[in-house]
Amino acid sequence: MKPKLRILYLEDDDLLRRIIGNWLREWPDFETEVHTFRGVDEAESLSEAVDQLDLAILDAHIHNSTMDGIDLCGQIRERHADCRIVIMTQHRKFYEEALQFHTSYVLKSDGCRVGEDGAYHLFTILKGVIAGESYASPALNRDGPSALRRQREERLTPKQRELLSMISRGCSNEEIANAHEISIRTVEKHINNINAKIGDQSVPPGPARRARLVRIATDLMRGTD
Repeated sequence: MKPKLRILYLEDDDLLRRIIGNWLREWPDFETEVHTFRGVDEAESLSEAVDQLDLAILDAHIHNSTMDGIDLCGQIRERHADCRIVIMTQHRKFYEEALQFHTSYVLKSDGCRVGEDGAYHLFTILKGVIAGESYASPALNRDGPSALRRQREERLTPKQRELLSMISRGCSNEEIANAHEISIRTVEKHINNINAKIGDQSVPPGPARRARLVRIATDLMRGTD
């Protein structure tokens, strides 16, 4: 039996909304319930009405609208903490703004490929996102990661950066406590504060969130070398 997936898809381009919507409905790995919308108001109404939303794919900029996909990100995150959010747009300029909502960012030139492998490529991206991975289109790699590192680093205190350096090296809470001559409870408090600032809150507490923080810490420390 295939796992069920409730998907909200916001896109103001009628042709693209129809093509991607059909791909999502025919996704071979999942039994999908797909709701496609042209406007933010209708998409927001669905978000408010349903108890569970698994995946939201949002166009960053909606023409002739006072709200856009970025605005909807925050509202979805408040109502559906476990929902995976993907910004799909042709614009790079919304990237840093979207980072605060811990979204993946897919340029349409990457995620909406024309051809036989188009659906397969998009499904590959989305399966990773659903599994808890963060995705950014390769074309963003020149500027995106450095902007993300800078934004994350600015949020941390010097002490938190020290602890994060040890986390990036795979140190346990006990090892961190011994090195800094503090209690394990204090280490846990620091880590909770670090997670609140730069962690992925869509990942449930536990080993998965720690693993995600290790990846973030490793990436951040690499950028400071």
